[in-house]
Amino acid sequence: MYLVSEERLNKMKQILKTRQDTLRVFMDYVYSPHNLSAIVRTCDAVNVGKLYYRHQKKVKLNNEITMGAHKWIFHEYVDDIEKFYKNIKSQGYQVVVTLLDEDTVDFREVDYTKPTLIVLGNEVDGASETSIKYADKKVIIPMYGMSQSLNVSVANAVILYEAQRQRANKGMYDKPQLPPEIIEKTLKKWAYDDIIEKELKRARHKPHWLSSSLHAFFASCFCISILGICFFTTFEEQATKNKTIKIHKKFFNIYFLFFNIFSLFLTLSLSFSKNSSKVKFCCNILE
Repeated sequence: MYLVSEERLNKMKQILKTRQDTLRVFMDYVYSPHNLSAIVRTCDAVNVGKLYYRHQKKVKLNNEITMGAHKWIFHEYVDDIEKFYKNIKSQGYQVVVTLLDEDTVDFREVDYTKPTLIVLGNEVDGASETSIKYADKKVIIPMYGMSQSLNVSVANAVILYEAQRQRANKGMYDKPQLPPEIIEKTLKKWAYDDIIEKELKRARHKPHWLSSSLHAFFASCFCISILGICFFTTFEEQATKNKTIKIHKKFFNIYFLFFNIFSLFLTLSLSFSKNSSKVKFCCNILE
């Protein structure tokens, strides 16, 4: 069972059927939120198999740039870069690194129909020494002006669309590359699990009108009781001269003390009950 329209579901299926599992991108310490977001959006547009990244945990995406594209990209954080490259090369991927060097070739001379990992260096230092060490191809985008290179997000778009052109000409977008079980699992996540999680988060953050009203009521009662005690304490001297007023004073003091404790107890009870329900709510989601 899915919680999206038929049109939306068909769009999701089409994305997964055309996903280029053998075309992947690795952001080697790209730290600009703008570039990071633009790269994510282009990867989604070309429908790459997976986006790898490292040292990006504290960098926030700009949703105005990604336009939600990050929701549909398979991504993975690289902790051990040496292990990562050994693993990717053992799977038969060629590593293509963008680099200004003597033995670089035009980016259009690479055959991107092969299993390919495109490596993007950061904005200042370029690709890391480890990435260069494992590179099978070092590519450059020809520049005919004063600038020596393109912005990393622009370079990513240029190279990816050359890869897309080659793959489309070879018919690689016409047949699924992902295993059927991965497609089904991802559809369930996109069209059911993610929607349920989103609605539960919205429900948790939405204040309940009854509990909020009771909180306000008992908080007001608490304040009134405090003011009452202060009022009768102020006229203590007058109360001692008049026995009747003194009796009334004792009565009201007892009344306000009781009401004060009662209001405080109910307010704390409501707060505890509300927080307890939130904890249970979170536990249900995790389960």
